[in-house]
Amino acid sequence: MNKNKLKEFVNALDGLSDDVKDWDVDMNSEEKPMCNTPGCHAGLISIVAKELPELQEIYERITLSKWGSSRYRYEVWSNALAVFFGFMDRRHLRFWAENNPKLWGNEFGEDMFLFEIAFIDDTKAYIDDLAKQLTHRDIINHWKQVLANIEKGEKKMNKDKLKEFVNALDTLSDDVKDWGVTMLSTDKPTCNTPGCHAGLISIVAKDLPELQEIYKIHLYLTNRVGNQSNYHYSIWADTLADFLGFENRRHLRFWAENNPKLWGNEFGEDMFLFDKAFIDDTKAYIDDFPKQLTHRDIIEHWKQVLANIEKGEKK
Repeated sequence: MNKNKLKEFVNALDGLSDDVKDWDVDMNSEEKPMCNTPGCHAGLISIVAKELPELQEIYERITLSKWGSSRYRYEVWSNALAVFFGFMDRRHLRFWAENNPKLWGNEFGEDMFLFEIAFIDDTKAYIDDLAKQLTHRDIINHWKQVLANIEKGEKKMNKDKLKEFVNALDTLSDDVKDWGVTMLSTDKPTCNTPGCHAGLISIVAKDLPELQEIYKIHLYLTNRVGNQSNYHYSIWADTLADFLGFENRRHLRFWAENNPKLWGNEFGEDMFLFDKAFIDDTKAYIDDFPKQLTHRDIIEHWKQVLANIEKGEKK
């Protein structure tokens, strides 16, 4: 989340008139605004954009590129806000909110463009046993609290655990490092050199007892305890995410995609799927042939991620 852009957005929201702030909200409304007071979250974005030229420009750019017209489309207003904040689209903004409930303020951030529950907590959901009517003021106050929460501190990659992981990777043998990788391989490791990113995690876990223990816990939680020697690559991916401070591999992948400067490219979401997450365009081919991804490439990439995080913290 781009905190400076969020601050611009919140300040503009706070400057809206009381008439707009007190307008009742119908979260499922898709009608064109009447009297400048559309009845949904995305509609409120269309109002405040009049005070934020950059947000307005993003909206127009998206609509013109897709439909050749800048007429009101509420799903595009939600995408425009996401881009304004530094996300790819509204799906990523919603996922950020869901993945950071302490920052968003509740567990329903994914519903910010769908349901009132995203903005009214359980203790304020009813008045005299009747459902509270959501207003733009509720949405505005919620965004103000999101900004305050972020200023207190956003959840980050656990740098110390990342350093442990990188150091352990760096001490693996050259034989393991130079093994060619097939990212979609689900075969059980041969000679301790499985052919995918998650398989590499299973190897380095032998030098990281905590990582090994987390894997066993995930096996138990997914009812796959059975034969402990069976390799489950999806669980190794979840294990690394847990070790690094994330809930699961989906959240780790989203962190990487949402932080391209830290990850090193725009394909962090594909870290357990495709080679492009670890080989940039300038190194993707050798003599016009696709480069064979190796564990060494993955290891070097993680070392660079750590370096990028450490560099960013010094700024």
